[in-house]
Amino acid sequence: DTRLMPAQQEAVVSMAANTVVTAGAGSGKTRVVVQRLLWLMRARTEASNILAITFTNKAADEMRHRLQDLVRKGGGDDRTMPTICTCHAFCVRVIRSLPHMVGRTERFWILDEADTEEFIRRAGRAVGSTQTKLQALRRDERVMAEYANALRAADAVDFDMLEEGALRILREPEGRALWAGRFTDV
Repeated sequence: DTRLMPAQQEAVVSMAANTVVTAGAGSGKTRVVVQRLLWLMRARTEASNILAITFTNKAADEMRHRLQDLVRKGGGDDRTMPTICTCHAFCVRVIRSLPHMVGRTERFWILDEADTEEFIRRAGRAVGSTQTKLQALRRDERVMAEYANALRAADAVDFDMLEEGALRILREPEGRALWAGRFTDV
């Protein structure tokens, strides 16, 4: 179903290079974004120059599948598709492109919540903290400095560092040069 309300249609055909679609659950955001991506691909932009960022892997997968279905139904080639991913997945791509800029290698690993807690607790023990509560450990500058050192030594990042690292890279001339022209429509 591609019928859209006037405000949704306006978002689909906006000439702005960067478009944000926000609305409540069940309001048709995914349909609007997918129609926008399809419109961009047909009207003005190579698929490889389009970036769509969403909050969940489930939403990204759903958008990808819907777009592929629409492209196939229209007789198009679905081998070249826009980049559709979560914010964290995009940050991983940025960091993997220039990992040395954040003190990592291309093979860095991402800590999940349990790993993060364990690294923080180990850092607390390493600096002799008597705190046992995670929140208190996170507020201790010595613990967090040790935690940062441990992450660097393990070639690891946590979810906070994904965003911080990607921003650090994109703010530097080398990072900007690599990524500035990569996506014309976001």
